[in-house]
This record gives sequence, C-alpha cells and structure tokens, in this order.
Amino acid sequence: LLLLLFYKRCCHCCWLLNFCTANMFTLSVIVFLASSVAASNTTSGDGGIACGVATTMFQLAPSTAATAVGTGKLSFWWNWGSPTLLDTNVIDSKTAAALANNFVPMIWGTAMPTDMSFLDDHEGDVMGYNEPDQYGPACCNCDGKQSYYPATSSGWAPLFNPKSASTAWQQTVSQIVQAKHGGSGVTRIVSPAMAGDADVQQGVDCSKDPAAPGNSHFCHGWLQMFKNFTLQLPCSDLEGKKSNCWDVIDSIQIHAYAAKASDVTDKIKSYYSAFKEDFEGLNGRTKKTLWLTEVAAASSDGQFVSNFASDLMSKTTGIANRATADQGGFSYVSHVSWFNEFFFTGFNVSGHTVSEGESWSSALFNPFGGLTDTGTAFFANCAPAS
Repeated sequence: LLLLLFYKRCCHCCWLLNFCTANMFTLSVIVFLASSVAASNTTSGDGGIACGVATTMFQLAPSTAATAVGTGKLSFWWNWGSPTLLDTNVIDSKTAAALANNFVPMIWGTAMPTDMSFLDDHEGDVMGYNEPDQYGPACCNCDGKQSYYPATSSGWAPLFNPKSASTAWQQTVSQIVQAKHGGSGVTRIVSPAMAGDADVQQGVDCSKDPAAPGNSHFCHGWLQMFKNFTLQLPCSDLEGKKSNCWDVIDSIQIHAYAAKASDVTDKIKSYYSAFKEDFEGLNGRTKKTLWLTEVAAASSDGQFVSNFASDLMSKTTGIANRATADQGGFSYVSHVSWFNEFFFTGFNVSGHTVSEGESWSSALFNPFGGLTDTGTAFFANCAPAS
C-alpha cells in the first residue's frame, strides 16, 4: 500500500514523470507481491479486532491496569457501571489517561445509573443494559456494591419483557441523544448485552414474571423480539436524524462462557444468522458490528484457559480471522473484551455441569503486574490500540 501511494504521489510530480513511467512495471510487480503477502496475513482490510477487558480489578489492583495499558492493545474496557471508579492517586498519569480515554460506560438498567450526567463529559461509546434476557434476584444492587447480576435485578417488568424494555430503551436513547446535543462526545450506541441464545425458544412467554413459580428465568431470543418492538418506535440518532429505536444502535453486544472456544464462535455465528440484515446493512437496516463483551472459559486450570483464549483469538478458526462471514471469517466482530477475574463462581454451560462450590479463574494479569499465560494468549492477535 505504501509503495502504491508512493507511485501515485511521484506520478503527480512533473520532474519525476519519466522515472515513474520507466519504472511502472517494476513498481506494479512489487505492489502486487506486497499485496499478496498482506492478503496472506489478513483477508480483511479492517485493521484487526479491537480488544478490551471487562473488569473491576483495575481499582483493586492498580498494577494490573498498568500492565493492560502497557500491552499497547487495550482499545477499551468497562466495569458494568458509568464511572471508572479509579483511584488516580495510585495509578500513574499515563495509565490513568489511557484508561479514562478508553473507558466505555454502561447504562446497566432501569436502576443504574440514577442519572445520565456522566454522559456530559464522555467521549466515545456507551453500552446498553446488562443481560436483560435473564432474571436476577430482585434488588441485588440495592446496597450500591458492584455486582455482575443482570439488569432485571432492578425489577423484572421493565426489562425482562422485550416489549416494555423497548419503551424503556426509547427513553434511554432520548437521554443519550439529548446529552450529545448538549455537547457530549458520545459516538456510538451499543445494544443491550445478551447472555442467552439468538433464537426464540418456543413455549416461553417472556411477558410473564420470571420470579413466579413455573415461569422461565431465561428469555432466549430476547433481542429478536426487542428488535421487532423497537423498529416500531420513533427515535433520533446521534446526528439528530429521525429513525426508529432499533437502527440508532451501532453495535450488537453478546456474552459467552463456554467449555470450548468453538462453542463461543458457534454462538457468534448464530447471532450473525439471526441478525444478518443488520450486520450486512440489508433491507433498510443500518449496518452494525458485533461486540463480544464478556467471554471466559469454564475452568480454573491455567493451561486449559490459556488454550481456550488462543483458540478463541486464532487468526484461522477464531475471531481474529478477519475474512467476511461468507468466507468463514468474523470481520463483523469488531470488539472483544475478556471477563477478567482472579476467581468467580462457575455455572452450567453446554458440555459442562458444575460441581458444588466450583469456581473458575479468568485472570489476564498477575496481581502485582505482568500478563498471565491467558493474557499473553488473549492479546497476541489484537489490533494495536488507537
């Protein structure tokens, strides 16, 4: 590409015209060979996948924050909330600045945040609700402490039911757009985050209270139903253009925990199939990308988790393959953030039933700095942070 640009630039200079003409064939061959080499390394010109971390560890272990920034590949990070919660007294200024610039706040649900003033000074992306497609115990966040519970913990009716969630979303989008017009630097809106499957599960009524005996705690296909409802609701996009409340979304985000990396890529593919018109910009839909914003392996074995990360981020079979979907790649997956914890409680996933008291580990960083083997594997094929 650089050689091609040089050729184009020199041919606009009269005094080099003879040189360019005489060397056209040679330069063309060199450019062709360079292009062939580049094509062998990446089949898409998208610049690679943007990598991040989903974590509350940075405020608890500041050395992990310095390690993350030091990789040169931390494009974004988030912590299920709207403030960074960082103690800048114990983080060096360079690290603090990078974390502030790359932070993506989340509008966790109808209970958090309590107001949208955080958007006034925010530059960049903003995420929608956390896992409204599954039920959490009521009021699990009432003590104000950090929690990974789904947004439905704030009360099932507004969010577990895709229809009522769509009207809540309309109000949320309106607040984001108002902040944008007030001077906020919000650039993209990311959808509510999905924990479950892409396809609707027959026989499950997501309008029923999941807390009631006999009703499902999971609303698989929530985002498809949400899409149908939000397409009928008017919203303005970030530029003030009239639209619907679905197409104001720039990216669709999902979560995936699995015993095999292939189970994660299979889930991604199922979302691509269900939302192909969105990822391809067909049938009047705005073109969207997919963000995998929580992912980890169902294990506490360091070697197993490291191998899982390598498989997930493979340039051939994993999401770092930047070929298009019809070529077997994942170019539509623009962002991935690893769920980063020293230990967390395990749960049943496909192909793995947890034992009593089972916990998993997903740490990318050592407590006092430096990457774990999993961290090295995860960041290996990430794009450089911009």
